[in-house]
Amino acid sequence: METDAKATLDSGDAAVRAKSQAAARDLSGDLTAGDLNDISQRQMGGLGERLAVQYLKERGYEVLERNWQCPFGEADIIAQDPSDKTIVFVEVKTRFKGRDDARMMPEVAVNKQKQKRYSNISTFYFKSHPEMKASRFDIIAVNIIRKGLAHIHHILWAFEGC
Repeated sequence: METDAKATLDSGDAAVRAKSQAAARDLSGDLTAGDLNDISQRQMGGLGERLAVQYLKERGYEVLERNWQCPFGEADIIAQDPSDKTIVFVEVKTRFKGRDDARMMPEVAVNKQKQKRYSNISTFYFKSHPEMKASRFDIIAVNIIRKGLAHIHHILWAFEGC
């Protein structure tokens, strides 16, 4: 299911206005035997990032970098939007419905501190890629519903550089 809507999210620090897209995702090929409750946060994050990359590629994005590191931290995904060639810095947040933090929407975890970090990361990235100019910050929230099913929520223009 694909939706376009204006959404306002309260990140705890400030309201975030964004264009939002959502999709359901079949995970049957991504999860092997074992209980979802037993996988680590790192494994959960890796699964979310793989699903986010797949989601972006299906929509025509070119994934330029994954887990790109610099002195300011790591960008989960750096991609190029096919519609206008904008460089998109994507923070991926993944949650499993069965865990205690499931009531919290994953995207709410992108607080002011994380936004500032991404702003610094983008500045550093553009110093080494001066030919690239326009950028935006997106969040992809992956909610794993159960083994075999996830909901992906892509928030375009999730926040502005600090």
